Amino acid sequence: MRVDKKEDKQFEQNIMSSFTENSSTAFVMISTQANSFCTIIHTNDEVEAMFGFKRSHLLDNNVRMLMPRVIGYHHDNFVGGYLAKGKVNWQDTVKSSFGQSKQGFAFKVDIIIKLFPRINGEIRLAGIIKRSSTDSSKTLDASNDNLARLSGIDSNKHYLLTDKKGYICNISVGLVNLLGLHPKLVKYSHDSYLNMMRLDLIAPNALDSAHQELIESDGMITTFDTRGILAKVDAELLTQEDVELVRPNVKRLDLFVRSHRIPLDETEYAIVYSLQMINHSSIAEVPSQKVQQLLHSGSSGTNVDLFGSPPTSKFGGHESADSQTHNMSSMSSSTGSNNSFNSIVRDFKKTLMDRRMPRALIILNWLITLVIIATITLTALFYMQVQKGDTQLEKAAMTSLAVDRRTTGQAQVAINLNTYIGISNNFLPNRFPLATLNEIIDRSVLLLSLITNYQEGTQTNHNKILKLKNGLNSQERKDGFEVVYSNYEQQSIDTLIVDERDLIINYKQIYQHALQNYLSETSMLQYKKLSDMWFPEDYITTPIKANPYSPLSDSSIAEKTSYFLYANGLRSIRRATEQSTDFFHKLISQVDYGSEYFTIMLVSVLVIIASIALIYYQIWQTEHIQSDIFSLYAYLSHEHIQETYFKAQDYLIEIVNGSFIKQISPKGSDEHGLMESLNVKIELESLRRIKPRETTSIYSMMVKRAYQQAKELYVPKERRDEDNREVQKVLKITTKNGAQMIEASPSKQGLQKAFNNTADSKLLSKRQYHQQIQKNLKQEAKGKKSEKEGDLKGKKVKVEIAQAFPKITEHDHESDEEEVERGYKGRQQNSIKKQNQDDSSLSHSQSADQIWRHEHIRKGGNPEKQDTAFPHNELIAQGLSEIGRIEQRKAQFKKTYQTSDHKRKGGVFFIGVTLLSYFIAAYILQDNQATNLNYIMNIVPIFYDRCRLVHLACAFVRERIFANNTMDSFEYDSIYGNDIDIRYNDLHIENERVLIGLQNDHKKIISPMIELLEVLDSPSYCDAVIQNQVTETQDLLSSAQNFQIIAQQTEEFTSVIYTIHRACEYARYGNLTSLKKLKSEYDMNFDYADYDDSSPLHYAVRANQSAIITYLLDEEQVSPNHKDRWGYTPLDYVKNGTSIESLLLQKGAKRTITNGTFINMTPAKTGLKNFTENQARLFYACYFGDVQTVRNLHKLGEKIDIKDYDGRTLLQVAAAEGNYEIVIYLVANGVNVQSVDSRGQDARVDAKRASDSRSYDLINSVISSTIIKDYCKQFSNAIFKNGMATAMGAYHKKFLDLLILINSTSNFVRRTTLIYGERFNPSKVLKPEEIFTQRDIPLFMTGCELYFNSVINSITSRIIETYDQCLSQYRLITLAMFVTFLAVQVFAVLVLRKRMIVLMREDIFKSRGILNLIPNSFFEQNKQIVEGIMQKLKF
Repeated sequence: MRVDKKEDKQFEQNIMSSFTENSSTAFVMISTQANSFCTIIHTNDEVEAMFGFKRSHLLDNNVRMLMPRVIGYHHDNFVGGYLAKGKVNWQDTVKSSFGQSKQGFAFKVDIIIKLFPRINGEIRLAGIIKRSSTDSSKTLDASNDNLARLSGIDSNKHYLLTDKKGYICNISVGLVNLLGLHPKLVKYSHDSYLNMMRLDLIAPNALDSAHQELIESDGMITTFDTRGILAKVDAELLTQEDVELVRPNVKRLDLFVRSHRIPLDETEYAIVYSLQMINHSSIAEVPSQKVQQLLHSGSSGTNVDLFGSPPTSKFGGHESADSQTHNMSSMSSSTGSNNSFNSIVRDFKKTLMDRRMPRALIILNWLITLVIIATITLTALFYMQVQKGDTQLEKAAMTSLAVDRRTTGQAQVAINLNTYIGISNNFLPNRFPLATLNEIIDRSVLLLSLITNYQEGTQTNHNKILKLKNGLNSQERKDGFEVVYSNYEQQSIDTLIVDERDLIINYKQIYQHALQNYLSETSMLQYKKLSDMWFPEDYITTPIKANPYSPLSDSSIAEKTSYFLYANGLRSIRRATEQSTDFFHKLISQVDYGSEYFTIMLVSVLVIIASIALIYYQIWQTEHIQSDIFSLYAYLSHEHIQETYFKAQDYLIEIVNGSFIKQISPKGSDEHGLMESLNVKIELESLRRIKPRETTSIYSMMVKRAYQQAKELYVPKERRDEDNREVQKVLKITTKNGAQMIEASPSKQGLQKAFNNTADSKLLSKRQYHQQIQKNLKQEAKGKKSEKEGDLKGKKVKVEIAQAFPKITEHDHESDEEEVERGYKGRQQNSIKKQNQDDSSLSHSQSADQIWRHEHIRKGGNPEKQDTAFPHNELIAQGLSEIGRIEQRKAQFKKTYQTSDHKRKGGVFFIGVTLLSYFIAAYILQDNQATNLNYIMNIVPIFYDRCRLVHLACAFVRERIFANNTMDSFEYDSIYGNDIDIRYNDLHIENERVLIGLQNDHKKIISPMIELLEVLDSPSYCDAVIQNQVTETQDLLSSAQNFQIIAQQTEEFTSVIYTIHRACEYARYGNLTSLKKLKSEYDMNFDYADYDDSSPLHYAVRANQSAIITYLLDEEQVSPNHKDRWGYTPLDYVKNGTSIESLLLQKGAKRTITNGTFINMTPAKTGLKNFTENQARLFYACYFGDVQTVRNLHKLGEKIDIKDYDGRTLLQVAAAEGNYEIVIYLVANGVNVQSVDSRGQDARVDAKRASDSRSYDLINSVISSTIIKDYCKQFSNAIFKNGMATAMGAYHKKFLDLLILINSTSNFVRRTTLIYGERFNPSKVLKPEEIFTQRDIPLFMTGCELYFNSVINSITSRIIETYDQCLSQYRLITLAMFVTFLAVQVFAVLVLRKRMIVLMREDIFKSRGILNLIPNSFFEQNKQIVEGIMQKLKF
């Protein structure tokens, strides 16, 4: 519920003015709405002081929390009854009731309840509460009160509340010390009587029906016994401190008890028992300091009465009319009825004790909060910009990688595609230099695989570049590199095509479209035959450039398409791709990603610096307000300071010793004299226990500072040390009985006049004061006076100053007993009288010269010689008068009291530096990240160019041969002309030098790439790179291994194993008995065959088992011509002319082999002689394609590289049946793919026979990859044995040698022999000695085809790893910095800010509270000064 603050404030002012002017009156307003019935919606600050609850804890809670539980339980029903009936007898009348403090203590209150209906129909109830100053009408009347007093009954009452059954609900705080009771022992509840305390537990006779009437009517003396209370109740809720507080006070005690009832509803009521002590011996039961702490905990500076008596002063004791004059608490002073303060002093002291936050601190608090919120906002914006910039940097880096990969991929596609077309046209060889590899795979097949892989990668990267502009907003389109680069790639290039007239013409295409067409046509090669690439001879011999006048031979569309690919891949498309890459790197290097960061960082730094400056200014202003408040002491006279000091000492003594005799003394008691005597004795004992301690008064410090400044002005420098020693004899400070007594010397009136602002005195401004100092210093420096005169003047000045300042001697104390008995009141009266005398004696001001003259004559000096005795008395009088001025006293005081807190300012400075450091560090980190990514983007092409440049150089040499030693069809270079091959060879040499330099000098960020470079250039190149290369086949095989299966025994194929498999085995072994048993048990058909389609008759014939053959043919009538997997009948395995042949022929057997031979097979040496059931299951699982059973049995530990009787493997069986998944699984798990059976065939043959191209290609790829990897160190005379760096050097040398050979002849056919050239029949045209035997170009190109793909893939993976590492580290650091900085900011705004504000607030409160010690007479005499200080306090 929201409260109309303006309305409630006006309402509270009206009620407070009509009900009471007491500032300790509490105000509570509750709601009557259904959803917030009886909840508190408004309170004032005094509720916190009276009840101990914070206002924040009271709001939106039920008002019953301020009432004793037995009363609060019925409060909602009481209000509800009023709302239902509308009858009320309590409005606008003072009612007495009980309240409950936060600690659970009950105390009497007076309350007025008012109704406030609102326009919307809601009714609010407002209660105005204050502590009761008198008993209610139901307590003892005056006559009985006097009778009780005369009978020795104490007038102080303690209260104990119970329900009608006698269960104790609440106690007053005085019962803690009186009987050792504690609120935590009273666990009152309306729902359960368990663990509740009844009154008869501590007062057995209190609840007797015979005594109840007497207790309620007249009262009676009842015995209370709490000695066993801790054992009778549940005391687990008491802390150790509570037990130490309660245990010493439990006792047996007779108390006068009287009760009255509080009706709650028609049947329920509460009983209030008032307990009074008998005899005055109980007065000595002084509450302990722990009881006071228990009472004061949770309060906000307002003390409550320990024994239910009216409120007392802050330091205990009832206030008399005299003591009220010097009360230190505004709340306590406001409770007294006789207030002698005038309105200005009262308002001023109330302002001093105001605990509300000063406006300066509120501004500082809001300023700090706003600064941190602004910083958090800037941090969030900066972090979002960092994330945005990180995304942009990542996009630029990935685009750069795509551009570089596209360039490398396009070059590889073009080179290998031209090689593939050259093989198709028979002027390049279709064989590898390795015979074993040629048996497995043709060179064209490997090239087509490479072309397809490179084409797919290039197409992927090209698609990324095509999508650069997608999803860009208008700002990104304007400022980003994407649009600029995309527009660049829209430029047109000239491509060569053969048109429908068979003419070679230039055809303009947009570069992106031309490259896309090139890649698309390349992807179609896998669907074409090698013969589709055949060119007519004039396509090869005609220069590859536009010639619109000489048509070529008629050609098909396929041939024209092949010509487009052959002519443009290494020319226009390659050149445009390289130019696009160069443009991109120049463009990306010019993109500035730091400007926005720098702007935000600069704005943040300026905001933070300005904010910190404002905070420092506000702290400085707050400290100066505190200093100005304290500067009020500069207006105090000596007597005011002395009186204030005595007063503070008295209060401190009372606090330290916990003297509450005055507080518990009954006001107006007949034994007042006795009480005062007891007070004196107890206080005297307290004073004797205080050890004397030496302290320094404010006045003495001011005197010392004033003397020091006067001495520096007017005493020569050489005399100052001696003066210091003498002044220490003049100023004496003594401490006795904990109080410092200061007495001025007889000449103190002169100093007081110098320190008082009188009409006759002449004030010097600060400027005049400093001018006087400069003048005196110049005079001393010039040394115009002689040393003797200076000494004489110094002595005279010293004597006069010592006489002018008061001497602080020991105060002539009376005895401690007499001083204490005189008490605080007598000391105050003496102080006031003494002040009046001083004021009258100072009514006429005297000059410093008169003071000196008076003292000189009093000591017997000659008044006639005063001029000679004091030649500088006018200057000295002016100096003393200047020191005594108020402005100088304030300056002296400020030197004594320092308000600046360097730790606080240092904390603000630390926070400011932290804020600045984050933005600066984040900007530096971002700039470093951008630098690192640009560095990587510049390094990446160098790694890719190692393979690209050298491969292109050799491809261009080959093109030179095709073009009969001319390069006119390629681009022109200003340095190399058309010799583009030489240019690329030189570029590669320079690239190698750069790589060598990188190994010696590089940034740490590219360490993964440098590590790969070191491996590439080391002898471990073949083992680390080539052997570990990851191809698509290896990816497929790796994925086949990543499966999860729970291994368990299986019964799959059991029936097949028990019948067909065993029948074949029995036939091979010649076990006729077991064979017949199978027939009898299963009635099986022996024409069934095993996993290779071999029947039992096949096995019997091959094993020469005549009995089995006869049984099968005669008795079982099996077919003699059943064919196995290879198409052979049993007779094909029988040698001619044998008895078995005759037997088979008699039964109609036939041979499939017509050349008179037979299949002679010998059992495999490593084959299984006998199968276990699981081994048989593996073969039949491969036959039936059950990959799950294969995996399961493999997990159970069965070997998968086994062979059967004929050397057949599981891979062969699976490949023969085309079970591709099982083939992948077996190959992935390392079976021997080159294993052959007894027929000399491997798995590839089985896959090819079954027309399973996938299994064939997979096995073929694995075999060829294995051969290629193993051949790395032997390739081309071990050129790669010592790493790529050595190989590159060898290629450079061979390149130059090749150019020499090309230039050594002008015969075109002879030149073609350098690259094979069988298309032109060199063996028929040339003599044998004219044919070049060097095959460096085919050998080098073959090496690139075999091994460069692995190198490029390794480089790509390391580049991606480098980018990922750089980006991830940066993101992790920025996130950690942001989270840490955000945590620091939250900690600063929630903890440090609050701590600093609280400390500064307490400092100001302390400075205000100290001013309460100043006597009221001073405020009355200095009205204008008070009003000025009040204006500062308002700020």
